[in-house]
Amino acid sequence: MQKFTEECAEIGDSRAKAVVVGGDTLAKVLQAEGKNAVLIDEFIKLTDEATSVLCCRVSPKQKAEVVRLVQARKEGCTTLSIGDGANDVNMITAANIGVGISGLEGQQAARAADYSIGQFRFLKVLLFVHGRECYRRNAYLVLYFFYKNLLLVLPIWYYGFLSLFSGVQLYNTWLYQSYNLFFTALPIGYFSIFDWQKTKAELLSHPELYAIGLNNEKFSTFVFWESYIVAILQGGILTFLSFETLDGAAGVSIHYDYEKRELAYGPTYGSLSLNGLFVFQAVVVVANVKIMIASSTHSVVSVGLQVGSIVFFFLAYWLLGLPALAQPDLLGTFRMMMTLMSNWMLIFFFALSYCLFEYCLKLMYDNLNNVYQYQKMLEDQRERKRLALLFENRAEKKTVYRHRGFDFDGEEGHDELVVGNLLSKLKAGLQRSVFAHLHDG
Repeated sequence: MQKFTEECAEIGDSRAKAVVVGGDTLAKVLQAEGKNAVLIDEFIKLTDEATSVLCCRVSPKQKAEVVRLVQARKEGCTTLSIGDGANDVNMITAANIGVGISGLEGQQAARAADYSIGQFRFLKVLLFVHGRECYRRNAYLVLYFFYKNLLLVLPIWYYGFLSLFSGVQLYNTWLYQSYNLFFTALPIGYFSIFDWQKTKAELLSHPELYAIGLNNEKFSTFVFWESYIVAILQGGILTFLSFETLDGAAGVSIHYDYEKRELAYGPTYGSLSLNGLFVFQAVVVVANVKIMIASSTHSVVSVGLQVGSIVFFFLAYWLLGLPALAQPDLLGTFRMMMTLMSNWMLIFFFALSYCLFEYCLKLMYDNLNNVYQYQKMLEDQRERKRLALLFENRAEKKTVYRHRGFDFDGEEGHDELVVGNLLSKLKAGLQRSVFAHLHDG
């Protein structure tokens, strides 16, 4: 087995390599699990060097054991099992993802699988189109939920240092509870279902696009902590910049004049309510701008949900600030916030800076990926040249066939021996015939 592994490694990626394992051989390999680790390791190395591995004449139990063997020996890998009959159920249930094909052999495999398809040809669309796009969207969904909630709660923690952890609320309770329910829910929901980065034709004609899932490009430890750190930094900037800017800003407020017993307007300056409201509205705007930038498919519905979520926040803010709803911390602050020039400048600054940050980050990743692809191309070219020289310089066995005029061509001198024997037998036969004729006469 080690010899086969070395031969496959020498061939490299220049040609496709297949390994065929019979049921008896596979049984010996599987029985060595826990007893002979060297044999298992050599078998795994051999399968790593091969392009395809075919296991023939195996039982349903052996199919499941092969899947479990790969899962145990390759940490972090995702296994996929595809079957169309009852003998594939064990294999399908043992894998991380099972695909059942409903057909002439019954519905057992389709019922036990995670996904069911009607024909085998649909598997390509399931993997390269729906599988790839669902992975990308779901990965972004998870990261986005962590990001937008960190962006919401971290300013409260930062504000604790400014208020000496006095327990004073930074946000209005009604607005705070409506954040995940109304202000940021619909855009990410639409994105997770209807966003397409590439068309179906592009995904099917470029299978290399499927590599984002194989390489964990959209969801990994690095990607998660990157999103986490970005939320921490942005939450800190939102909090401290708003308190440093709005505390000295002047605007027009509405208050209740107890002497005249009516609402009156007058100048006012930044306060805790204004700072908290500004931070909250900045969080809502930035969270929706992020999903707008990440979207690859822009339609009337998607843009309407993203912009509508921001507009709905301002509408809810205005309604909760009316005297009839009796929200003391919001009463009269809507007009004040709308008349503060620094409020709009900061909102524009945060939205623009975040767009530039996302664009620069994407540009950096694209350039790094181009450099990586170029280096990989150079390595492949060098490997092909090395293999070409190796095949050119290898000793070739040359066989020269020479036709000697007989149907029984053989080794050197064999034809003379055959002819000599025939002549000897013919001569002896003639002599016997002549002697018998003379004896009769």
